[in-house]
Amino acid sequence: MRRNESYLIPTEKWWNFRSEVCQMLQLPFDGKKRLQQQQEILNHQLEKLHQTIQDNEQVRLDASDELIISPLRAEDLPISAQILQELIGKRLPPIDLSDLLMEIDKLTGFGKFS
Repeated sequence: MRRNESYLIPTEKWWNFRSEVCQMLQLPFDGKKRLQQQQEILNHQLEKLHQTIQDNEQVRLDASDELIISPLRAEDLPISAQILQELIGKRLPPIDLSDLLMEIDKLTGFGKFS
């Protein structure tokens, strides 16, 4: 699908609407200028990524230039959240997952193929 068709504008009518669409979207009419803008944004983002990699031991490039991101360590829950979890757990009845799925199927009719 071409870009103009994603805006629900038929290809044959695109040229009549092109300048209006570019103005509405605040985009340059010249495609080369738009590509240059996007290249500048990409270069800026790549520079930010490069700085992040240099300053962060958790993010790095390996020998084959593959991006490696170390897993984050989970933070401990605050005591208030632990108490809330416990209170909610006491109020909710234990339920088997298969029972829950069958109940949802009854309500939605998802499992019925006819």
